[in-house]
Amino acid sequence: MWNIPLNELCKAIGYNELNNMPRMPDLSNLLNEDADIEREKNLQFKKVFLDEIFYMVIEIKPLLNEAMEYLYNQETGNVATEAEQKAANESKTLVNMVCNLFRLEKEGANFPTLKVDAAIHAAVIMDKMRNFTANDYYDFRHAQAAVPYCDYFFTEKNLKYLLTINSLAFDKEYNCEIASAPKDVQRALEGVGA
Repeated sequence: MWNIPLNELCKAIGYNELNNMPRMPDLSNLLNEDADIEREKNLQFKKVFLDEIFYMVIEIKPLLNEAMEYLYNQETGNVATEAEQKAANESKTLVNMVCNLFRLEKEGANFPTLKVDAAIHAAVIMDKMRNFTANDYYDFRHAQAAVPYCDYFFTEKNLKYLLTINSLAFDKEYNCEIASAPKDVQRALEGVGA
């Protein structure tokens, strides 16, 4: 598939099918309403960031439980009983543990995609001159998938700004060159082959 031009893939899938694919709903108005409420509280960045971590950990709790079950099985050779699985799903221990890692700044290199996403959301909330846009959902996902794991991330100016401001500085933390200007992208790409 890597060798098939995008146009050929689109033809194979069918343009009508592509147009009818489900799209992420535009949540920007809802996010902006929540951001306005948070901005009125005059909170510090760390508080907003930790709140975002909490909401995101709640969302991924089933995945965290599944990961813990897998690790338990790998370590002990045992499978969690149905009662143990139910207790884990109802418990807040795992959520509290992950949130406390961030609160105490002990997360280290763990949970980088969670950290990037929560920090970007917090940065937008803290910036009274910026609102969420419909495309942010996709842009933020690209950033969280690339910045912690790649040497380069090419994006638009606004996202580059968010990722590199002093409160985040993900370019430095993850040693990822983040560029938006075409000349900077070209320079980075020329350096890759050198």
